[in-house]
Amino acid sequence: MKTPRQILLERHRSAEPKLDDLRRVVVAKATNGGENPLPHRPEGRCVASAFRETLLSLRWHLAGMTAAWIAVALFNVDHSSNSNERASSASAPKQLMTSLRENRRLLSEAMETPMPEQSPAMRPVGPQRRSDRQSAEATV
Repeated sequence: MKTPRQILLERHRSAEPKLDDLRRVVVAKATNGGENPLPHRPEGRCVASAFRETLLSLRWHLAGMTAAWIAVALFNVDHSSNSNERASSASAPKQLMTSLRENRRLLSEAMETPMPEQSPAMRPVGPQRRSDRQSAEATV
């Protein structure tokens, strides 16, 4: 019994001479200076050209990311060279709290809501200690 492969080869055996002629024509064009549809490239050159094509397809994306990182680096550069300016930054939390209180006061005035009168010195900055809390329970 014949296999399917043998049946196909027998059926298409008449096409072999035509295919051989076509191969000869293509090889003759390639070797005689005609347009080479499949140029021979060394393996290293093929990898380099593939890498180059990949980078060229990403060039606008890479340029944008580079510009963004340069902007981030410029914003993070410390422009102050005096040590006095660094020493004055130690009082920054106090200045921040003062500005927040002032902002809160201005907002309450704009909304015309009464603000409880408490002096800033009387308010605790952090949470109260447990030992300082007064218990609302009565002991009998």
